[in-house]
Amino acid sequence: GPYLQSYREKMLHALLIAQGKVQASGVKGTDKFELVSIEDLEEIRRIWVNEKNEIEDRVPEIYKDATEKDYPAGKIDEGQLFKPDDIRLLKEISAKDGSSDDLHYQLVRNLLNIERSYSTASRRTGIYETLEKTLVNGAFENESEALEFAKLRVERVEDAEEEMQRIVDPNGMYQIVEETDDKSGDLA
Repeated sequence: GPYLQSYREKMLHALLIAQGKVQASGVKGTDKFELVSIEDLEEIRRIWVNEKNEIEDRVPEIYKDATEKDYPAGKIDEGQLFKPDDIRLLKEISAKDGSSDDLHYQLVRNLLNIERSYSTASRRTGIYETLEKTLVNGAFENESEALEFAKLRVERVEDAEEEMQRIVDPNGMYQIVEETDDKSGDLA
């Protein structure tokens, strides 16, 4: 969903804790109870890493923290991830508050991951559209920045429309605008 990375991580952690409490309750038949199966966790992991560009691959860490057990599924393709030290350095450089929800950090992380994923492709079809979508999604830090940008775009469109009205006569015909090459009035 459209939730912040930190919120989704907290929700997954809470689900795994609740699952563990039910399993440990001692009630007959609850020892195998699952709110989230390993297959579900692997799909969440795939979406977070591949589709949301969350290269931190936090599902195994969240699982271990919530269950106190090692994550049972295998490692994700190592060629797909940046090293933890690289991610830490990226956060230090780009995140204002050092959090994974920082817009600047997410934007840079996403752009780097997109480039990495397309660098191994035989054809880079769609890279510009993907980069543009990522830039648009990460362009504004808050609602007021987005609103200010939208107002500026509306002003520019209105200015362009006014300019077109000045050039186009009421019959829809373009007026011929003669330019001079100097102040003497000689036509260019």
